[in-house]
Amino acid sequence: MTNNANRKQQYKNELDKKFKYFSFTSFAFCILSFLPLAIGIYKIDQYINDVWFGFTFSALGLLIGILFYNFILCKIFKDLKNYDGKGWSISKGFIIGSIGYTFGIANFINKQNPTTINTKEYTIEKKSQGGGRHSENYLFFKVDNEIERITCSDKYWETVKVGENIKLKVMKGKLGFDYIECENE
Repeated sequence: MTNNANRKQQYKNELDKKFKYFSFTSFAFCILSFLPLAIGIYKIDQYINDVWFGFTFSALGLLIGILFYNFILCKIFKDLKNYDGKGWSISKGFIIGSIGYTFGIANFINKQNPTTINTKEYTIEKKSQGGGRHSENYLFFKVDNEIERITCSDKYWETVKVGENIKLKVMKGKLGFDYIECENE
């Protein structure tokens, strides 16, 4: 009985040694993914269909992370799924990290060399400022009977007034998602 327990303990110790750095790598991958995620989320409200953009690329990142873990890592490291539940924590790091990287990279790619769909004048319906450590300036206007919000600079926000018309460019990104930019900012 003790011989069997010793073998299990020895097997566990071998797995701990084998996956020690792998666990750290997974954690670092996850933490570092917050940078591209934060960059991708910044000014996400410029997208006309920001919820769909976020859902699409978060789901794609989730799928990439799950496939990477199950079909690459678990094939290379056959003991990973048996790693006393820690294999699951390693997988979470890679899955969450994949979501962050995919979201950030998708936003970056979408905004590279966009094409202008149109430039139109819109009436500012409302102005507001977000609170917090780094306040944001928002302008609200109607696009197809939907209230949209864009973020603008302090200088531009101070020069425009509610009821004033501003020119906005609707841009088509490389990945097919439309977003809005102020023409005169």
